[in-house]
Amino acid sequence: MSDVLSCIVIVILGVTVATVGTMRASRMERTYVPMSLLMHFVLAIANYEIMERVFVISDVHGYLEGGEVLASLIEVHPLHWTFEIAKAACFLPSELPQGTGPTGNMVSAAAIGLVLTRSVWGIFLLFAGMSFLGKWALFRAVRDELKTLDERAIAFVTMLVPSYVFWTSGLVKEAFAMAGLGVLVRGAQLLLRAFNLTALVFVVCGLLVVADFKPYFLLSFVVGVGFWILFAKIERAPKFAPVILVIGLVVGVGGLVLLGKQFEDYSIDNLGQSIARQQAWVRETQGGSDYAIGDATQRSLAGQAVYAPIALVTTFARPFPTEARGLTSAISSIEMLLMTILLLRALARTGLRRAGREVLSNGMLIFAAAFLLIGGTGVGLATTNLGTLSRYRTPLLPFYALLIVVFQQAAARRVSPPRPRMPLRLHRRLARSSTLENQASKGSVTR
Repeated sequence: MSDVLSCIVIVILGVTVATVGTMRASRMERTYVPMSLLMHFVLAIANYEIMERVFVISDVHGYLEGGEVLASLIEVHPLHWTFEIAKAACFLPSELPQGTGPTGNMVSAAAIGLVLTRSVWGIFLLFAGMSFLGKWALFRAVRDELKTLDERAIAFVTMLVPSYVFWTSGLVKEAFAMAGLGVLVRGAQLLLRAFNLTALVFVVCGLLVVADFKPYFLLSFVVGVGFWILFAKIERAPKFAPVILVIGLVVGVGGLVLLGKQFEDYSIDNLGQSIARQQAWVRETQGGSDYAIGDATQRSLAGQAVYAPIALVTTFARPFPTEARGLTSAISSIEMLLMTILLLRALARTGLRRAGREVLSNGMLIFAAAFLLIGGTGVGLATTNLGTLSRYRTPLLPFYALLIVVFQQAAARRVSPPRPRMPLRLHRRLARSSTLENQASKGSVTR
């Protein structure tokens, strides 16, 4: 009974937020936002059932077991343990029994969910709703920056891609990563227009959430937003482009250095070694869906970067249909095959040069391309299993689908049939007859 009651409360809360948030929105947004929310709730339950009945043993079960222990502590001393969870989220030393880091934060999230909902289904619905809010924020950021793009297409790629919604609905790190990333991109987009406190809060909250659960995506974000800032500033003041470029490079390098100090595994010096350790691990523990890219003996970033093209193909095209094992893998392989076909078809009709110009014409698209190149390379090189690859790449999928839509629109403009031109002789004849009619009408009025 508690399961049903908590689920009903969460669904009502989600519907209320979606209704209030779209009261002044366009008709399209009022249609697609509730559709996305419903999709998140349905796939959250499906996600839990698959974890419970198909995988049987998964990371989710570990989060729930640790969460039950922490939830019992919270019920005894709520203020103390809530404060400890907040300290861990802000990267401060804490007394949490499960430790810190992304896994420890997932245990804390499970504990909070258990305290609030008293239901595992409620936890999955709660965090699916949170992920939905991040996607909604991402939709508004992309829509405001790409006003010439079809709003329905933007809504689909940011809120309704099936595997993207499935793997970010529930008690999974990707749900938190997508919630944080969507808010982070929205905050950055608003700050680039004009400074305001709400945008700054969005950026800070988004940074904390992404850093807590998927810190390696911050590297892609920092580089991508650096290019976005350069584009915005140079567009406003083209005369100062060289100075802006130098300042942008200094800020970008400084951001990467700060990121490396906070997360040593993702610093420029240690990134190659971290990837090599993952590659060495998969060679020692062979599994049915395991794969390896690159050379585990190459500990430098340059040595790993050689394999970037293979890593990008792996991230955005695999598993191939012949590699699919199980229902979720088969669905993912079909989805990636369709996206690959759409991309190649659009590029064949548009041309690489025109596609490049389309990307360079907008700051959001420049950010998306940089985010995809760096994030896709990292995920492809460091991920060692095709099953986990489907989950790990989910924060990249909306930007990948967005570029496909942009290239398709560019291709449609290029191949659209020209307006029929009227023969010159017929044009003169019509003009002469029109002149005669005007003269006749004037004469009749005079008479």
